[in-house]
Amino acid sequence: DGNTFIRANKPGETQTVYTFESESEDLLVVSNSEELWERGVPGGNQLDFAFSGMQAYATNLDGDYSNNTKSFLYSPCFDLTSIVNPILKFNMAFVIELDWDLLYMQYSTDLGQNWNVLGSADDPNWYNSSRFSGDGVNDDCYNCIGAQWTGTNLNLTEYAYDLTGLGTNDNIIFRFVLHTDQYVTEEGALVDDFVIDGTTLSTNDENLIKFVVYPNPSSNIFNIRLNNTTRYNIYVRDITTKLLFKDSNENSNYKLDLSGFSKGIYLLEIESNNMHITKKILLK
Repeated sequence: DGNTFIRANKPGETQTVYTFESESEDLLVVSNSEELWERGVPGGNQLDFAFSGMQAYATNLDGDYSNNTKSFLYSPCFDLTSIVNPILKFNMAFVIELDWDLLYMQYSTDLGQNWNVLGSADDPNWYNSSRFSGDGVNDDCYNCIGAQWTGTNLNLTEYAYDLTGLGTNDNIIFRFVLHTDQYVTEEGALVDDFVIDGTTLSTNDENLIKFVVYPNPSSNIFNIRLNNTTRYNIYVRDITTKLLFKDSNENSNYKLDLSGFSKGIYLLEIESNNMHITKKILLK
């Protein structure tokens, strides 16, 4: 009819549990055919429960998923730079046709332009299958990507993934991907209590100290620019908060050289007049 519809995602809050009990917790859903993923009271023959409250997200609240479908359930956009040791957690149960249909998670750090599979079957408390298309095990798994949930787990189980390696991203999105073949349907998956957990970084009166770091990630030099020129201290700590470097400066610009440090995530802290703010930086 000539109309154009634009679906927009929204920012999310870390350390906030999404229980999916209200419309304010609606998530973005996109499918290549029939739209799956519904928020509400589960009423399937097997998936008829929620972890907390009465509602959850399910591929179909009271029936089976569709054949030949790829359907996406998107998380809000999260800023991971304000927390340490971020962990993605959710509770899930599923009934998915074994090795023919599958569910997995992806993430994007560039506003959805590119997507990567989150984790592998070797990660603890994560995927239950490492099969991939053409692996020669059986004549099935044509949609398998080497990291997925498939089969049945009717126990509402907490799954968790360590996001420390992605902790320098200030705009990251996650999505569940359900991929089905052309035959046989099941009830699918049920997801509840989604959260990005972690420990909040210290930000005493953040409005009085503002600084930017660029480039981040960097292979050696990080440029720091502050909004004031009062004397301030610079601390670099490892992810366990152990102090590795300290310096002082009075200029609004500072060049931090970490060329002698090992690759990884570090905590950069600026302190001035008994106020401080911490950001994560990635040395690659």
